Parts: sequence; structure tokens; C-alpha cells
Amino acid sequence: MKYSHKTFNSKQTRTSDQAGRAVKPFDRELELPKLIGIWPAELRDDSAEQAARIIALLRKALRVQRRLGRAAHWTYDLNRHLALVEALRSERARLIRRNALQGTDAGARLATPKGRGGSNRVAAERKRRDGAKSETPSAGAPI
Repeated sequence: MKYSHKTFNSKQTRTSDQAGRAVKPFDRELELPKLIGIWPAELRDDSAEQAARIIALLRKALRVQRRLGRAAHWTYDLNRHLALVEALRSERARLIRRNALQGTDAGARLATPKGRGGSNRVAAERKRRDGAKSETPSAGAPI
């Protein structure tokens, strides 16, 4: 079977989902104003403070969508939820790349998920469990 490969310019990157369908890459200037109500002019600011603000707005919007989804509210929108997740991942990756290029670690905590994330939850549980074991005195040890 022959496969034909199309050529794309540098602005058109081709990615695919698990089913092999072509998926558009995240377009920051197009998507963020719709998702979090930020002005396009504000996107041009490339400071760490602006990145922190965008990430905070995305987290807040995602929190609202999750709450609506759990409540089975009629305004819940799965496509908006997925777009928010994609935007948050993209902005975190963008902040990490920016910090790596500048050689700074400022804002790295903003790029890492916090709260009840899967790996963080497992790590916190392991830490709590291991800490609880080491803090309890053994039966033969003096107190």
C-alpha cells in the first residue's frame, strides 16, 4: 500500500488523534480569547506575570467546567472542557519552554499541576503513608 505525504509549510503542523484523523494544532491567538475572554493585545505580552495570569484564568475556567460536568448541568460543554484542557497544557508547555530558553526557573511552579492531579495524588498518598510509618514508634522502642 502506498502512502502519499503532503508537504506543509512551517505554520501548518500536522498531528493526529488516536483514530488517525487530522487534528488542528492549538492556535493561541484564536482560541484563548474565546475560552477565557482575554484581549488579543494582552496575548502579545510575553512576561512571566502575564503567563501566570493566563494559566490562572484557564485553571479557573476549567474548574467551572468540571463543576458543571459533575453536576450534569445543561450548560456543560464537553468541547469547551477539552479545549480548556488543551489550552492549559499548551500554556504550561509554553511557559516551561520560555523558562528553559531564558535559563530561569521562575514560574516553573505555575507550569506544574497542583491540586488533585493523578500523579500528585499518588505521590502525596505515598508520602503520607511512608511518613506515618516512620513517625510511629516501634513496640520495643522507648518513648
